[in-house]
Order: sequence, then C-alpha cells, then structure tokens
Amino acid sequence: MPGDADYQKNSDVPWVKRFAAAGGRVIITGDTEMKNAAHERLALIEAGMIVVFFEKQWSQWDFWQKCALLLFWWGRIAKRVKRARKGSFCKVPCNWQPKGRLLPVSNKDAKKLKIERQLVAKRKPRRRAIIKHVARKPPRPIDPSQGSLELVDERGKQSGEAKGKTLEK
Repeated sequence: MPGDADYQKNSDVPWVKRFAAAGGRVIITGDTEMKNAAHERLALIEAGMIVVFFEKQWSQWDFWQKCALLLFWWGRIAKRVKRARKGSFCKVPCNWQPKGRLLPVSNKDAKKLKIERQLVAKRKPRRRAIIKHVARKPPRPIDPSQGSLELVDERGKQSGEAKGKTLEK
C-alpha cells in the first residue's frame, strides 16, 4: 500500500517479505505475473512461499465465478499445500473436473527455460525421424553383370553363413 514504509511501486516484494516474517507460508493469488517478474519470483522463493496461482482467464471472471472455482478446488489446494516444498509453485486450472489435479508451475525463469528447451531440441535429433529414415532406405541392388552374386543380408552386408560362398551365374 502506498502508505506503508517499505512501499515500492509495482512490486509485491515488500508485502511478501512482511508476510513471511509474520509466519505466512502460503500465497493463493490470481496475479499470474508474479512468477514472471524476476524480483517477485525471487522474493517468493527466498521467503520459502508455497504459491498457488490461478490461470490468466480467472482474472476476467466476476467475483462469484472466482469464489466458486476456489471453493471447488479448495480440498485439493489444502492437500497440496500440506505436502508441498518451500518455494514451490502450482496452478489451479480453470475447469470443474471432479478428479482434476493442480498443475505444477516451474519457479524458474520462463524465458530462460524456453531458450534451454530450444537448445536441447536443436542438439538431439528425434529418434523417430532417424528410424523412419532408416526404414525408407531402399535395399541394395544386386548387379548380375559382375559374374558372381554374393549372399548379402538386408543391410547390404555379407551374411555370416555366406562368407566365402558365391553364386555363379
């Protein structure tokens, strides 16, 4: 609040620190941008907060819809909070699935994670693509004009039992 001694415009860091100092350990919030603002994410992690976010569309709902969703998910939120590690984040989906689950949210920088995933994807060729390429490889043609035919396996290598044996025309 602007009247607070530690107020910083556009920052939730001061109240997060005060809340943690007062013994708070769980934050349930509709402010999904807290996890994207580096200084706020760091404050949440350093304070050991367990943070439950709602999805972005939740902020577009009216008061009664928000309350209904919170009440619907409350039992699962309470269970998750009891066993969650300090500094962990999760998200409440905006749905009403009776056996639904809270979704894990990384407490790491989203932009950095995206770059790391792109780098890994560039380094590792996809296994399926390799297998498809091998499967499409045509069999080695046999040239009967060479005078003798070697017994070869499907990979084009001379088979173990056929080594030294040839078939004459």
